[in-house]
Amino acid sequence: MQLINENFQLPGIFGATGDVEEKRNQLVLDSLAVTCVTNATQQDCAVAAGRAIRTWLKEVESARVNIIAPLLDAQRKIIALAKDHCAPLIEEQKRLERMVTSFLEAEARRVAAENESRRVAFEKAEKARIEAEEKARKAAERATTDAGLEKAIKLEEKATTAAEVANAVIASPIPTAHRATGTTLRRVLKWEVTDINALVTARPDLCKIEPKASAIQSTCIPEMPNKPPGLKLWWENTTSIRSF
Repeated sequence: MQLINENFQLPGIFGATGDVEEKRNQLVLDSLAVTCVTNATQQDCAVAAGRAIRTWLKEVESARVNIIAPLLDAQRKIIALAKDHCAPLIEEQKRLERMVTSFLEAEARRVAAENESRRVAFEKAEKARIEAEEKARKAAERATTDAGLEKAIKLEEKATTAAEVANAVIASPIPTAHRATGTTLRRVLKWEVTDINALVTARPDLCKIEPKASAIQSTCIPEMPNKPPGLKLWWENTTSIRSF
């Protein structure tokens, strides 16, 4: 599938130029030459090497941004194009799925109702069969005359008919929902947070809790009174070497 008219191809692998590789290696060697800082001269050498590295890192970052800027712009445009292309299709897909869901739900209700009617009909037929067979059995036991025998035979015929009715209910097709190939009806959990504070208090395992670094840096110090529980604060000296 070709989504866009324009054709372009990026290389499978990227490699740094020989000049920048040589520059990086030289910066590493210059830095390795500084083995300790115990006096002002050594400090100057360390700072000079650090500033050279810092400057080169800025240049590399600037070059990286310039290279990927058009790629990122192209990515945004392709994403927007694909989104715009698919938007009406997605809406139609959702509309179709809503209609099919409504139909399948109606089918589920129909099947449930028919199964209930089938169950009631079977229980009614089974009850009639049992009663008819019981009457036929008693009539056969009491049949001592031709009239009694004839009555017993008729009741036996009724019992047979009742059994056939019950069997017919059992043999009737089981109700099934009409479902097109490729469709699946399933329950999907939907949720909405109505009170985040109550949820965090009751079930913190259901929430994502993380420290806000900017707020800590701007409002907290080790010497502050009433330090927040669960937060450790301390000062630490660091040196930052600026670029040229």
